[in-house]
Amino acid sequence: MVDKRNLYIFVTSNIPDVYINTIGYCIENYDINEIILLGIVKDKGQKSGTDKYLSSVKSQIEKQLILLQKDKYLYKDQDTKEWKEKQITIESHHKARYIKISEYKIDTYTILYNSLENDINIFLKKNNNKCLFDVSAILKGYLIDIYTILLTNKVENIFVFELKLKSRTYDEKE
Repeated sequence: MVDKRNLYIFVTSNIPDVYINTIGYCIENYDINEIILLGIVKDKGQKSGTDKYLSSVKSQIEKQLILLQKDKYLYKDQDTKEWKEKQITIESHHKARYIKISEYKIDTYTILYNSLENDINIFLKKNNNKCLFDVSAILKGYLIDIYTILLTNKVENIFVFELKLKSRTYDEKE
């Protein structure tokens, strides 16, 4: 029996594509049980705002997955700063990938910085250390703390995902 793993993704951007790529990779290469988007705040007064922000990012991911299955793409217009849709062509094998990703439930969780170590320990204990952590988007100020906590707990599944392309287009092609 393969061990199911929870995927914890630290969130700092509202662009859904980076998270979809990470989730897709992990689903293809690991047996994923849950996907949890994480935010970190310094004080309790920021928690409500971060909860709303994570919920918004989750909605953008879910909307993007639905649109991609319909040959559409959600993007943020750089001039108006509004989210818009455009028609694109997506190959059927890519659509199948987006369908598979959209079958997974995504949860959100806001961590108070003072309880960072405790919360990570709870995640690890809850999942018998079967966790994947994506720190690609984490703010540099938190990276050393998270990395140290994970290494102290003998976690080796710490990932940073990066697109390796000859030239970047920063659009739906990526």
